[in-house]
Amino acid sequence: MQTLVRGSYVIKRHFQNSHHITESNEVIDRQVKIYFDELNSTINLQVEEEKSWKCIT
Repeated sequence: MQTLVRGSYVIKRHFQNSHHITESNEVIDRQVKIYFDELNSTINLQVEEEKSWKCIT
């Protein structure tokens, strides 16, 4: 499957989890990629979520 991409946008949001489910502070790094498919005239969203842990010293 070939996708014709006109533009790609990367949005990075850094935020701390305020609920404190675990003993560590969870820092979620989310990347949202927006693709415009010119062939089908549709917009595709891809969300990549990476979770890293910050130790409390």
